[in-house]
Amino acid sequence: MADPRFYAQTGPFTVMELCGALGARCVQQDLGGRELAGVASIDTATSSDLTFLSDKKYRTSLGNSQAGACFLSEALLEFAPDGMAHLVVEDPQRAFADAIALFHPEPASDGIHSSAVIDVSAKLEEGVSVGANAIIGAGAEIGSGTRIAAGAVIGAGVSLGRDCRIGTNVSVERALIGDRVLISANAGIGADGFGYAMGPQGHKKIPQIGRVIIQDDVEIGAGTTIDRGALDDTVIGEGTKIDNLVQIAHNCRIGRHCVIVAQVGMAGSTILEDFVVVGGQTAIAGHLTIGAGAMLAARTGVTGNLAAGGIYGGAPARPVKEWMREVAAVSMLARKGKKKKQ
Repeated sequence: MADPRFYAQTGPFTVMELCGALGARCVQQDLGGRELAGVASIDTATSSDLTFLSDKKYRTSLGNSQAGACFLSEALLEFAPDGMAHLVVEDPQRAFADAIALFHPEPASDGIHSSAVIDVSAKLEEGVSVGANAIIGAGAEIGSGTRIAAGAVIGAGVSLGRDCRIGTNVSVERALIGDRVLISANAGIGADGFGYAMGPQGHKKIPQIGRVIIQDDVEIGAGTTIDRGALDDTVIGEGTKIDNLVQIAHNCRIGRHCVIVAQVGMAGSTILEDFVVVGGQTAIAGHLTIGAGAMLAARTGVTGNLAAGGIYGGAPARPVKEWMREVAAVSMLARKGKKKKQ
C-alpha cells in the first residue's frame, strides 16, 4: 500500500472508468460499477484493490487473492476466481503500470525555490521546477515540465528536454539530454573520462573534450556515472534503462532500449547495439562491440566482441550453455576428487 506521506492518491475509480482509461475489457458487465480505491500485489490485495497476473506460475496466488479486480490476458482467464472483476488486456503488467500512475500521479510543479541559483543567461520554459540549493549554470536550457530536485547542479550550456526528472544531488555537465529522461539521486553525468598519456615521468592527463548525448525516455539509476567523450561523444540511446551504481566510460555508445543492471562497469569506447541486456556486476573491456539483442548473465567478464542475439555467461564470456556445461563438469570433478580422498 502506497504511503500517503510520500505518494499522491486519486480515486476511487469504478471498474468501467478504469477500463475506459486503460483500454481493458471487463468480462463481467455486472461488476462495472464496482469501486476500486488502489493497487496492490496479488497476495496483499483487498476487495477494493486492483492487481494483475502476467505469468501463470502465480495462478495459485490469484486463486487465493481477495482482489476486487485483476488485469490478465485472454489466455490466463481460466485462472481468475469467481467474484473478482476480470479485466482483459494484451499486456497485464503494462496495464498495471498505467493504473499505478493513474492512482498515484506525480505532484504538481513546486516552482522555483528561493535558494536555487539560476544564472541570468539560463533559459527555463514554463512549468520547470527547481529545488532548494540547486544550481543552473550559464546558458543552460531546461524544457517545460522538467523537475530538478534539491542540490542538483546543471552545468553551463547543458540542455535538458521536457518532462525530465533530475534527482537530489545529481551533477550534469557537458551534456545534451532529450525528453522524459529520469536521472536518480547522486548520479554524475559528463565528468571527464579516465584518460592519461602514460610514461616514466608520470601520467599526463588527456583533456576530455567530448559530450554526453542522452536520447529520449532514458532512465539512469542512483549513483551511476557516465563519462563524457574524449574527442567523440558518449551516447545513450532512446529508451535505455540503466540501474544504480553503473559506470559507463568515455566514448561508449549504448543503443536503443538496452537494459543495464546494477554495478556493471564498461570501459571506454564500448558499443552496445540495440536491445542488449547486461546482467549485474558484469565487466566489459574497452573497444568492444556487443551485437543487437545479446544477453549477458550476471557477473560475466567480456573480453572480446559478442555476436548479436546470443546469450552469454562466465569469464571470459562464452555461450551460456557452454559455460553452464563447464561449471557442471568442474563441479563433478570436484565431487569425484573428494570421494577419492575419503
